[in-house]
Amino acid sequence: EGGVNGDSGELSFSSGFAHDGNSGPITLFTGDSSSGSAGNIDLKVGRALSRDRPHIGGSVSLNAGDSYGPDSFGGDVQIGAGSGVNEWHDGGKGGTLLFHGGSARGSGHFDNGGGVSIISGDAAHGTSGDLLIKSGSSNLASSGSIVISTSDAGSEGVSGALSFRTGSSTSGDSGSIEISSGNAHSHPDPLWPEEVTGSSGNIHITVGTGDLGKGGNLKLAAGNTTGTPHPYGPNRPVETIGGDVSIVSGYSHESHSGEIMIETSIGGRRGNSGTLTLKTNDSDNGKAGYIALLSGNGTFGGEIELIAGTSDNSDGPNVLIHAGDSSHKKSAGGALQMIAGSGTSENFWDGGNGGSVEISAGHGFGNNKLTDVGGDVAILGGGSHKSSGGNMLIRSGSSIESSSGHVTIETTRSGVRGNSGSLSLSTGSATGYAGESSSGSIQLSTGTGSAGFAGNINLLVGESQKADGGNISVIAGSSSDLATTGGAVIIKGGLGESSNAHEVC
Repeated sequence: EGGVNGDSGELSFSSGFAHDGNSGPITLFTGDSSSGSAGNIDLKVGRALSRDRPHIGGSVSLNAGDSYGPDSFGGDVQIGAGSGVNEWHDGGKGGTLLFHGGSARGSGHFDNGGGVSIISGDAAHGTSGDLLIKSGSSNLASSGSIVISTSDAGSEGVSGALSFRTGSSTSGDSGSIEISSGNAHSHPDPLWPEEVTGSSGNIHITVGTGDLGKGGNLKLAAGNTTGTPHPYGPNRPVETIGGDVSIVSGYSHESHSGEIMIETSIGGRRGNSGTLTLKTNDSDNGKAGYIALLSGNGTFGGEIELIAGTSDNSDGPNVLIHAGDSSHKKSAGGALQMIAGSGTSENFWDGGNGGSVEISAGHGFGNNKLTDVGGDVAILGGGSHKSSGGNMLIRSGSSIESSSGHVTIETTRSGVRGNSGSLSLSTGSATGYAGESSSGSIQLSTGTGSAGFAGNINLLVGESQKADGGNISVIAGSSSDLATTGGAVIIKGGLGESSNAHEVC
């Protein structure tokens, strides 16, 4: 022991120096036991007991020897728990290897517990040492789990953060991070094949639940790049594209591929469910990224549905499909195309039919005759400030060998207490200066029959069973100017080879 003001004596074990051979080892071990437990080896450093001055408890250092020769290695440090070598049914179990940082009993906020650092060796010119954390294997049962977790927080703190990151690189690529579950291979028992599965392990990334604050965020962000390409420099061109994000479901050799579901959680008692935004970002000098919703090919191709939710206490939500605007001169706004699929089979007996396009407004199921109406369908051409407004074309499909399609514009039959809807065909009014603008014409014409009859034009009024028959009125336009005349009504028969047409004015 040391005196009142002195140090205790030093205890040193060392083997001798060797000039031409190996220095001698130091071996410290306890003996075996044939019927009891083997003896322990305790290496314990003394405590610093002074309570009025800052002192540090003694350290324990285990350092392997350095090597100075060419093509040689520094010494290893091996710390291994004992094995349970008994092979009986309830035989030996492997010992535990525990690394534990020192506890902190101080009451201050900076009285922190001791850390645990496991760091691989540095290298001056080669690759630094690897760090491997791996659970043990088993011949018959499961391999051991690996749990990396921070402890729970105290009453006035937060739980510790968990960070996985690779180091930075000054002249190459930074290291990758890979999180993957292992493959599974089943070996079914012929007597009980349904009890053995070979499912691969799941990967769950879950943010914890909070009581009062906002729930924690989950962010998946690919890497940025800040480099500048040098296509004419001495080195090869540098690719300066930001990293991709790819989410791919699992493949199945015999059955369905896995689903991908992206959804927000339900809203609480006083809130809304979260918004789901699928958006590409802006581009300063190039084209903004596009969004493609594509279903896969197959015996039955996948469908695409855009369905808004149901509202209980307000109007139903809208579905808006809006093509992009353009602010560049001589450019047009984006087109909106709805194209049904083609039936591409050329089978002679029953080949493919073209798909239909149906635009239908919603039904009104209310019982009020005046207010609970069905939804409208409005197809409007685009307006223009200085030039002509956009045209509207309704045209049936063509056929190479058969008839072209029909065009039918009709109102639906009425209910038991109403009238069938009116059909109005009119052009807009002309509001320009005199002599510079006129209202649009209406032309009803059938096509030319190059090898058959030209089509007829029939104006037919429906039959009235209990009232007067409906009228047909053909009225030419009036004119309020003193120097003009009203419009004429001309009914003229077609020309034929054997007679002239007759006119009625």
